[in-house]
Amino acid sequence: MSDATLIAHLALLLLIPFTWYAFRERRPAVAALWVIFGSVLFLPEHAYFKIPTLPPFSKQSLPFLCVLAALWLTDPEIIRRARPFRGFDLIVLIPVFAGPFTALTNMDDLQFGVYERTYCQAMSIKDGWALGLSNLFLIWVPFFVGRALFSNGRDLRDLLKFLAWCGILYTPLMLYEVRFSPQLHRMVYGYMAHVDFLGTIRWGGYRPMVFMEHGLAAALFMYVAWASAVLLAREKAMIGRFKSTHVAPVLTVMLVMAKSTGVLAFALMTALPLWKSKPRPLLLGAVVAATLVMLYPVLRATDIFPTMDLYDFVRQKIDEDRAASILFRFINEDLLLEKARERAWFGWGYYGRNRVYDAMSGKDISVTDGYWIIILGVQGAVSTLAAFWTLLGPAYSAFRRLRAIPAADRLMVAGLALIVVVVTIDLIPNGLFSVYPYFLAGCLWGTLTGLTRTAAS
Repeated sequence: MSDATLIAHLALLLLIPFTWYAFRERRPAVAALWVIFGSVLFLPEHAYFKIPTLPPFSKQSLPFLCVLAALWLTDPEIIRRARPFRGFDLIVLIPVFAGPFTALTNMDDLQFGVYERTYCQAMSIKDGWALGLSNLFLIWVPFFVGRALFSNGRDLRDLLKFLAWCGILYTPLMLYEVRFSPQLHRMVYGYMAHVDFLGTIRWGGYRPMVFMEHGLAAALFMYVAWASAVLLAREKAMIGRFKSTHVAPVLTVMLVMAKSTGVLAFALMTALPLWKSKPRPLLLGAVVAATLVMLYPVLRATDIFPTMDLYDFVRQKIDEDRAASILFRFINEDLLLEKARERAWFGWGYYGRNRVYDAMSGKDISVTDGYWIIILGVQGAVSTLAAFWTLLGPAYSAFRRLRAIPAADRLMVAGLALIVVVVTIDLIPNGLFSVYPYFLAGCLWGTLTGLTRTAAS
């Protein structure tokens, strides 16, 4: 068990009977949404159960494992029809198989510093298998659950409606924390999810977190809910008892209240395409953005990306503090990239081996913010490429197969593809706060597969 409170661990345990209840009362796709996003929105951060030789079971991995177990027990035919470990799954599984290779290439002890020394222990084969299993639980299982359960236009609309409904559900909680500061996690579970309270203060007020690890995570999820509501508003669909044309403006206000400059930039850039664009131009924009994301590590590694030009633009046009933050990230990326090049294929592994230490004092002088630089340093280029292609590959496939999709479903497919790409873009400056992006990518892939098969038959 972790050091979290007893009530936090009890909340994790209650997920098991809740999963049983959800699958008894709802059809599998909707039941999975209740379990997965109920966990994302309300389960405690930093609480987990640990079984020897296995990765921790936390709100990141446990919901998807519960859903997979429920499917196996209640309707195993869904799993058989999805044909696990075949096709695109082989790409998704690359980080799983790469784990042992990371261990094999990092079986040396490291030490840094002269006046004081910092030691980083060697990895073992056991560590390599643990890394591979972690990737299985956090990448493949969410993706597989999504592609197994979502296969048609009805499922896709249920997904978007549920995401928008989650935004409605979170609205009063976020408004409470905007007024009284992020305290709900402490009030319910007895401890703060994020120890840096100053990080919750933005724009002269508080940035809400509710039950997520960081205010940035809450803001990004609100973007997902808002974009879903905008897409549904184009069809004038109902979101529960609410009209989507009423929900979208409310969630627009909540995007501002979430106080994330990056998320607001995403909303400003995608609002008009989501509301007005036809499916093909919408997908084209998603594919262009996906290509830039895939190229970003290469551009940074070769010093082609215009870091200083971006810094100067933000400093002159937006805000000097924001520009300083961007420059700080770029400087740390440069340090970590130089270190990552030394073991480019499979990374440096666990135990802080990927970080940069001062040659004299031995102190850690690096800060890892972006998910891409974290996974590149720890697991190398092989796993990084596979992890990001898992997220972005379905968008390329949607663009290629758009004409094979029934006309009534094309807009929703294109919209979900754009949402997944935007969430992936956020992994460049920020960490992977939750693994639901892999689930959404799986939902997109499963819907594409199901719709194209139906159209061909």
